[in-house]
Amino acid sequence: MTENNSYIKSAVFKSEYNSTAECTILNAVVTFLISFGVLQQLVTVTKADCSQAILALTTAAVSFAMFIAGKYSKLKITFYLLPVAVAGAILLTVNVNIVNVFSNTVNGLLNTVGECFGVIMPQLQCGEASAVESTLFFTAVSSVLVLLNAMCFNRSIAVLPAALAVVTVLLSAFVQGINAASTVLVFSAMVLILYKGRLCNAAAVGRSNSVWNKAATFAPMVVFTVAVIVVGCVGFSNTSAKGLKNGIQSSANDVLYGSTASMPQGRLNNAQSYKPTNKPMLKVVMSSPQSYYLRGFVGGTYNGSSWRQPENKKLYKSADLFYWLHRNNFYGYNQLSVLSKQLNKDGSENRIIINNVGASTQYMYTPYELDSCSYSLVNKNKITDTAPVILGAFGQHSYTYTAVDNQVKQYTSLLSGLYNNDIDDKAAADGYMNIESHYSDYVYENYLYIPQKTKTTLEGMLGGYKSSEKHLQYSTAKQSILNVLSSSMEYSTEPDKGSSDDFATAFLQETHQGYSVHFATAAALMLRYYGIPARYVEGYLITPDDVKDTLSNSEIVIDDAHSHAWAEYYLDGVGWLPFEATPPYIDVMESAEDISPSSSNDSNVSNNSSSKQDNPTEGYEQEPDDDSLLQRNSDFINIIIYVLLVIALLAVFAGVFILLKNRLKRNRLYASFNTENNKASVINGFGFCVYLLIRFKYINSERDIYSENIIITKGYTKKFLQAFNIYQAARYSNHTVEQQQAEKVLELIDATVSCIKKKRSFIQKFYDIFIACVYK
Repeated sequence: MTENNSYIKSAVFKSEYNSTAECTILNAVVTFLISFGVLQQLVTVTKADCSQAILALTTAAVSFAMFIAGKYSKLKITFYLLPVAVAGAILLTVNVNIVNVFSNTVNGLLNTVGECFGVIMPQLQCGEASAVESTLFFTAVSSVLVLLNAMCFNRSIAVLPAALAVVTVLLSAFVQGINAASTVLVFSAMVLILYKGRLCNAAAVGRSNSVWNKAATFAPMVVFTVAVIVVGCVGFSNTSAKGLKNGIQSSANDVLYGSTASMPQGRLNNAQSYKPTNKPMLKVVMSSPQSYYLRGFVGGTYNGSSWRQPENKKLYKSADLFYWLHRNNFYGYNQLSVLSKQLNKDGSENRIIINNVGASTQYMYTPYELDSCSYSLVNKNKITDTAPVILGAFGQHSYTYTAVDNQVKQYTSLLSGLYNNDIDDKAAADGYMNIESHYSDYVYENYLYIPQKTKTTLEGMLGGYKSSEKHLQYSTAKQSILNVLSSSMEYSTEPDKGSSDDFATAFLQETHQGYSVHFATAAALMLRYYGIPARYVEGYLITPDDVKDTLSNSEIVIDDAHSHAWAEYYLDGVGWLPFEATPPYIDVMESAEDISPSSSNDSNVSNNSSSKQDNPTEGYEQEPDDDSLLQRNSDFINIIIYVLLVIALLAVFAGVFILLKNRLKRNRLYASFNTENNKASVINGFGFCVYLLIRFKYINSERDIYSENIIITKGYTKKFLQAFNIYQAARYSNHTVEQQQAEKVLELIDATVSCIKKKRSFIQKFYDIFIACVYK
C-alpha cells in the first residue's frame, strides 16, 4: 500500500475510533480541560470577578452534554447547537447588561496590558459589573470555547486548540504571572491528547488496545502531569516566576542593547570592581560645550541586591496622574528646563548630538537640563519620569536633543526665584506649582521605601531620626551623609565583598570600602532615611575639564573612565538633582552653594510645594479627578479599528494559507490516481473512494466495503464491486494492472463524486470544493 493510501486507511480507523464511547469521553474531558484552562487565563487577565466553581461546573456540563448529544442524537447538528443554545440562553434570557459586562472585560484586559508595559491605556465608559453578571458572561464565553475546541476534536485536528491553549498560557504568564491551576489544566489536556493519539494510532495499525497496553501508554503521561502539577503549584510560585522573568529580561537586554562592563546597571551583585580601559563610549557634540551629568540607568526600587526601575504594575496605578501631567507637557526628566524658562534665566539653547559607540543602547543619555528631543522619543502614553523612552529592537545609536545651560550648579537661584515670585506670568507660575505639587505627591509615595534590614543598619549609623517636618532640611541631611561616608568609608576600585545579602549593609557595616556604585547606593538610601525622595543613577560625566577650551560643535569623546554612579534627590518645587557622595568625585563637577540650614526657603519648600492650587489656571488643564479615565477615550476608536484591521488581515492570511494547503493536498492526491504505475493508481484511487464514502456517511467504516449493499444511486454498486475486485488484485497479488482496469477505478471516482454532488446543496458543494478541497 502506498503512503497516500496508508494515510487514508489511518484516517479511516481514527474516524472509526472517534465514534467509540471511550473516545467520546476522552474528547469531552480534553475539551473541558482546555476550555476551562483558557477561560481561567482570560478571567485572570481581565480581572473579572467570577465564581470559579460555577464556571467549572458549567464548562464540564456543556462539554460532556455536547459530545453525548453528538454521539447518540439522530440530529448530529445538536453537537454544535448545544453550546450555542446555552450561550444564547444566558445572554438573552437572563438579565445581563451585555454591553456593560463586555466593556468591563475589555477595560480589564487593557489595564492588564498597561500594567505589563507601563503604558497609559484608553478605557471604555461603563458602570461596574456585578459578580453575577461577570460569571454569566464568562459562562457564555466558556460555551463558545467548548464549541470551538469540540469542533476541532471531532475532526481529529487537536493540534489547533492545543497550540492556542499553550500560547494563551505563555502570554498570560508573561503579562500577569503564572496561574498554576489553569497551567496544570492545559498541560493535562496535552497529555490526554497524546494518549488519545496513541490509541488511535494503535487502532489504525491493528494493535491491541488491552488494559495493559493502555496502562503502559498512559503511565508516562501521568508522571508528566504530576510533574506539571508540582512545578505549577509548588516549585514555581509567582515570586520565582518574577525572578526568572527579570533574569531573562536582563540577559535579553544585554544581548539586544549591549552591557557596560564598568557599571552594573543596578545589578549590585555584579559590582565586583571598577576597571575602566579608556574605551570610547559616547561621542558628544555640543553647540555650547559645558559640563553635564548624563543620566542613563535610573533605579527607584532597592531590594537589597539590586536597584530596579519601578514595576510597570505599580506605575500603572498612577496612569491617570501621568496622563494629566503629560497632557500639560510636564515630564519628570525636563523639569529643570521648564522652571528655568519660566524664570527667564539667561542662557542659550544647547544643541547636543550623542553618538553611542560603546555604551548600552537601552538608555538615552540625557542631562538634568534636557529641554526637547528632535528624535520622537517622548511617548505621552508611557508612564515614566526618568528619561525619554528608547524605541527600536536594538535601541538608538545616534540622537539629538536640546538642553538649557547647566542648572545643577545654580539650582539655588531657581529655588529662590520660584518662591520670591520672580515669574512674570502669575497664572503660569500658579499652574506650574499646581502640577508640580501633584507630581511631588507621587514622588514621595514611590521613592522613600527602605527594606527593614537596611533601615536597621542606617539607624545604627545615623541615629534615630524623628521630625515633625516632612523631611530633614536638605543641607543638613546632605552634610550628615557626607560626614559619615567620608569618615567611615574608604574609596576602592577593588572592594571586598561582604557576607551580608544586603549590599548596603555589607558596605556600611562589613567592608567599609567601595567605589561610586557603593557610595551612590548608600547616599540614596540615607537620603530616604531622612525623608527625602532619592534614586540611584548610573551614567556618564562630562566634566569641566572635558569642555575646557573646547570649540562649539567640536567632538568630545567620553570613555568608560567617565562612567559613574551617583544619587539624585527630589528638591520640592525644582525637581531631581544629583548628589555626589563618592569622595574622589565631590569636587570634580560644578555645584551650587548649599542652602544654609537657617534659610527660610529650605524649611518652607515642602510646605509651599505641597499645597495644591484650588482653581485650575490659564494654560493648564484641570487637575486629575475621577473623570480622567473618560479623557482617555479619544483615541480608543482608532485603536479598536487598528486592532480589528490587524485581526482581519491575520484572518485573511490564515484563510489563504489554509486554502492553499488544502488545494495542494488535493492536487497531490489526484495526481496519485493518474500515474504511470497503474497498480499505485488503483490502490490510491479506490482508497480515496472509500474515504469519500466514510466522510459523507454512506458507510460507517472500511469494513463495510465488503458488503454488497453499497447503494448510492442505481448502477453504483456494480461499478463499486468491479473497482473493488481490481483493487484487491492490485493490492494482494502480483498480477499486472492494465490501463483499462485503472480507468475503471477512475470512473468509480467520478461516479462517487457525482453522486455526492447531487445530494449536497450549493453552499455545501462550494465548501467541499473550494474551502475543504475534498474533491474536484
